[in-house]
Amino acid sequence: MVVLHPSTRRDAAHHLKDVRRRSMLHSPSRGDEGQVTKYILQRRRAPKKESKPAQSAKPAKSTGGGKQKKKKWSKGKQKEKVNNMVLFDQSTYDKLLVEGPKYKLITPSVLSDRLRITGSLARKAIKELMAKGTIRLVAAHANQQIYTRATNT
Repeated sequence: MVVLHPSTRRDAAHHLKDVRRRSMLHSPSRGDEGQVTKYILQRRRAPKKESKPAQSAKPAKSTGGGKQKKKKWSKGKQKEKVNNMVLFDQSTYDKLLVEGPKYKLITPSVLSDRLRITGSLARKAIKELMAKGTIRLVAAHANQQIYTRATNT
């Protein structure tokens, strides 16, 4: 048998009361859950300051324990879907050959963004520009390759 110090017993009793109070607040076992919740919340709140004078002109509304509207969760900001090309058309291909080697930083994501092409097509375009010698490799990693314009050095 475990014997607790009197102060420890008191703390344990307070803790047990708090646990019971929380369980009544979140999941009351009685049918009058609204009343129990109101009672507990009223007990916890600080006393109200003087309220505004009663307005007798407006009819009194019944403020029963009715259900409140559920909070509507926002779906967050959704990015607009881009419709990138899977094959080059003539104008985009010419733009790649003319403007592509002029970019200071060339990656598949940059080409995909500026020319509106898919990432796989951008990787193939970079291989073609490398074969022609118009761009050179700066750094290669399994996930990202970085190229720049070829200079005469």
